[in-house]
Amino acid sequence: KYLGDVYNAPDGTVTPEQQKALQQFFRRMLFTLPSYPSAPGENRSPLRNASWKNKTTLMHAIRDVAIQDRDFAELITPVIQDFQSIKGKKLKEACLSTLVRLQARHSDLNILGGTQS
Repeated sequence: KYLGDVYNAPDGTVTPEQQKALQQFFRRMLFTLPSYPSAPGENRSPLRNASWKNKTTLMHAIRDVAIQDRDFAELITPVIQDFQSIKGKKLKEACLSTLVRLQARHSDLNILGGTQS
């Protein structure tokens, strides 16, 4: 739907190999998205942000798509849960906020664990 031919199977199903590839892609993007520090005396470009800002922006984009699409939410949840292991406070908060919002939108997924009501 949102990711082109890799995610759009003709019959609407995504193979386990495609799911793993997509999860690996998002995992790589979240864990390796670089920062672009300015050199001393260089003006900061509006396109150059700290790594946590770039990752938070990506997390918000992922969240927005996952809120609208249950299948994507199911696919991306394990990646977000893995990403919570990082040390950055703002990134952990973005992960937790995303998981809470996904749980509220897709309560049948049991994203946060616990018992189903």
